[in-house]
Amino acid sequence: MISNKLSSPSGKFFHHLTHVPSGTTIIEHLNELKSRRSAAELFISAMEYPKKQLENRTRLGSIDGRSIGVIPWATAAQVLNLHEKIRSFDSKYSPDFRNKNQLRKMPIISEFFDSPDHCRVTEFTLEFRLCGKNGCHLCQLVGRSIRTPDVDIGKMNLREEVLRFIDLTIPNPTDRDHYLSPKETRRHINKQSPSQEMLRSFIPNPKLNSTEAKITASAKTHDKMFDFRASKVRGIMYCNSCLAPRCFYSDHCVRSQEGPT
Repeated sequence: MISNKLSSPSGKFFHHLTHVPSGTTIIEHLNELKSRRSAAELFISAMEYPKKQLENRTRLGSIDGRSIGVIPWATAAQVLNLHEKIRSFDSKYSPDFRNKNQLRKMPIISEFFDSPDHCRVTEFTLEFRLCGKNGCHLCQLVGRSIRTPDVDIGKMNLREEVLRFIDLTIPNPTDRDHYLSPKETRRHINKQSPSQEMLRSFIPNPKLNSTEAKITASAKTHDKMFDFRASKVRGIMYCNSCLAPRCFYSDHCVRSQEGPT
C-alpha cells in the first residue's frame, strides 16, 4: 500500500519533502521547508514578468490621444465589497443571476438597464452613468449625487462632458470604408445632433456581416469537436494552492434552486 502511494505523483512529492538530505538535521530540514514560498506566492511571482510585458505594450497604445492605463486585477475582498454595494442598490441582487433572462429577477437593476438616461448598450459598448435629473430615484439609490461642478470651461460644460456617453463611430462621408476620427466625430455630433437610433445604425452588426458570420459558424463547428466546449463553461474557480484560474464545464446549467436545466 505504501509503495502504491509513493508511486503516484502526490506520493512522490510527499516522499521528496519528507526526505532529509544527508548532513542535515530534521529541524534544519523543517526550517528550510517553512522558508519556501507557497504555491500561490510562486504563481504570482511567475506571472509578474508576462504581466509587466503586457503592461508595457499596452501603455504604448492610446485612446483619443490619452495613454492607456493598466491597473491590477481586483482582490477577493474588493469583489466581495462590490457584491455588497450592488446588493445595497437592489436587495434582490444575486451573483448567481448570470444571463439576460434572469435580469428581471432584480427589478431595480433591470430598470436601470432599461433606462436610456442611465444605460446604453450597443454591440461593442456598455455604459452606465448618473442622469443628473432632480428627483431621480435611481440616482438616489446609487447613494450619492453628481459631484462634478456645473461650470463652463471655454465652450465646454464640465458636468455635461462628464455625464456624456462616449461618441459612437460615424462613417466618413468621403470614404464609406472608414470612420471619422474622434475629433471629427465629436464635431459632427455637436453640430448635427443625430439621434441615438441613427448613431446605433452606424455600428457594424456582426450578425449581418457575412465574413463575420462565416468565422462565427466555423468557430462553433470547431468547438463541437471537443468534449470541453467553450459554450459549456459554467464558471471559474481558483486553485486553493496556487490561485491559478480554472474553468469548470457542464452539459447542463445547474442552478442552486431549480436544478439542472
